[in-house]
Parts: sequence; structure tokens; C-alpha cells
Amino acid sequence: MENVKVQTFIFFQNSKKDVDTKSIKKQKIIGELKLKLKMSDIESDPQNLKLKHLLECFYILGIIESQGIYLTQNEKGIKLTYTNIVKLLDILFDDKQKKTPDYTRRIKTARSIFNSLSKDFIIKGRAQGVGFEKKISASSLAILKRDKAYTALLVIFLSLLYYKDSVYIDFFKQLLEQDYPIHFLTIVHNAIENKLPIRFEYTNRKQETHEVDDFVPVKLRFKDGHWMLVGWDQPKGNWNQYMIHSIKELKVYFKKPRFKIPEFKMEEYLKHSFGHAVLNDSEVFKIEIRVPLENSEAVQKRNQEGEWKINADHCIWTVYAYDPDEVINYVFRWNGCLEIISPESIRKKFLDRLKAITKMYEG
Repeated sequence: MENVKVQTFIFFQNSKKDVDTKSIKKQKIIGELKLKLKMSDIESDPQNLKLKHLLECFYILGIIESQGIYLTQNEKGIKLTYTNIVKLLDILFDDKQKKTPDYTRRIKTARSIFNSLSKDFIIKGRAQGVGFEKKISASSLAILKRDKAYTALLVIFLSLLYYKDSVYIDFFKQLLEQDYPIHFLTIVHNAIENKLPIRFEYTNRKQETHEVDDFVPVKLRFKDGHWMLVGWDQPKGNWNQYMIHSIKELKVYFKKPRFKIPEFKMEEYLKHSFGHAVLNDSEVFKIEIRVPLENSEAVQKRNQEGEWKINADHCIWTVYAYDPDEVINYVFRWNGCLEIISPESIRKKFLDRLKAITKMYEG
């Protein structure tokens, strides 16, 4: 009888263990199902899922870039670990917003995106925390904002914020003048990458339409609200630029032999290209402008064109323009800080306009 009791006790104990094990497994399965249901509720739309994750990656890159300074009340010396990044992300998302349960994968994704693109910088986890570090090829950490990967990601982030209606961007207008803007960019990009000559019809600001042939594009450039196609003009043997909203009937010579063109350097091109105008068969004006030292930095930040010579109390800014009116208009915007000093013909043209304006207001 005693033996039966012992066996019965052992049976119930084992049965209890089985029940406990099954209960734990059941609870685990329920927990996983709840998590999946929560995730499906958050990310029911595949498009929103991808956009949400991508936005989170940019938030993470911003935190790494700034070391979270805007989210930590300017506290210095905080070690930026993965755990701290997650805490800072929680600050960005209020309780009403749906949060990603685990940001670790997103942090790794953000890090991988940047590291796969940048040649000069890398995001590394180190003893001091997570942050940007320069590779051997980079001269200084201060040039991070000029890194091509950094600026490309910045453009993508702006595009996402535009889609989310947080940013207003007005540089699409001229692109949309093309019949097929996306295809236009595709064709131009292909011609640039493969150094293919193109042909198109162009209407200049005088409303004169002519054909441009054997033009080898090298760069699309955006300046002061205008998109321009820069390239080598083979018939004329020089660099030129055309506003893309006036380009029509674009054709690419896919099978035509490539022209041998000079190496293109944007910095050098900017020294000899002021403004937007391209007036074929017109002379290029070399114009010298006197800039006070205290204004030189501000002028250079707003305009990369031309060459600079520094003197004791002023700078001489030399620009090259097809249309001198563009230079005159620009000088007017500085309210008397800048002075055209040569050539005399352009200086006189500026003074004549100034006198006409003065006379009009004097009544």
C-alpha cells in the first residue's frame, strides 16, 4: 500500500512538471503571437513598413552624428552606446506613436548603410561609444559634411521628409517642364556615365531656338532655383551649360564614336562660369568686383563662382559671365557693399541703371 502511494505521488509530480512545461511553452507562444499581432498592427502596410524603418535609420544617423546633444539638454561627455541610442529614440517617439520593439537591428542597418557608401568615414563602436571615425584616406573629421555619402543620404532624408509633408522643396518645377522627367534624368545619367554625345533643341532667353549637337554632358547642376546641364561642346571646343527646362527633343548617340574630352573639374569650371545665361556666339565678360574683407566670407558662402584675390582691406572677386546683367543684378542685392571696378563699360551700365532708378523715385 505504501508503495502505491509513493508511485501515485511520483506520477502526480511528473504530471505537474509536464503541465508547468506545457504552460511555459503556451505562454511563450502566446507572447510571440501578441508580438506578431503588435508588429502587424504597426506595420500592416508594407510601404509604411519600409518608410518607417528607413526614417528610423536616419534618426539613428542623426543621433550618432550629434552624439544626441539635442536630446540630452546639451549634456557633454555622454557615452553613446546602443542602449543610449535606444533611450534617445524613445524620446523622439511619444507614447501615442507606435514604437519598434527592438531598435538593435535598425541601428546595425543604419550603420551598414553609411559604411557601405562612404569612402572616407566609418561608423564604429569603440570604448568611448558609437560615432563617426575617419578612415586613412580622410584628412580630417571636420570634412564629414562634404563626404559624398553623407550629402547623398542627406538628400534622401530630405526627400523622405518631403513625402511625409514636413519639408517644402521647390526645385522640382524646372524638372517637371520636361515631358518625362524621370526618363530624362535616366538618359542624361547614362550619357554622363558613358561619355555619350547628345543632341537637343534649345530655346535661349531671347526665345531663339537652335539645335545643339555633339554635346557631351558631364554634370547636372542646381543653382539659385535653376537646373543646368553642363558639358563639353565638341563643335566649339569648350565647356558650356544649358538650362534643362529649355531642352527639348533630346537624342543620345549610343553608337557614335566617343569624343576625347578634357577632364572635368567642377571647382575649375565654377571659376569661369557666373550665372545661368548661355548666349551662343556672344563674348564672355571678365568682371572685377571689389568686396570689403568683412563681407568676403558671406559672399563666398553664397556664391562659389569666380576667383578671389585678398588685399589689405578688401578682396577682388573676378567673375566671368555671358550676360553682365546677371552680375549687375547680383551686386544690387548687396545694398552697396560690392562695387564693380572693371571693365568700365559694365561699371557704366551699372551706374546708368542706378541713376534711372534714383530718377524714378525722385519723381
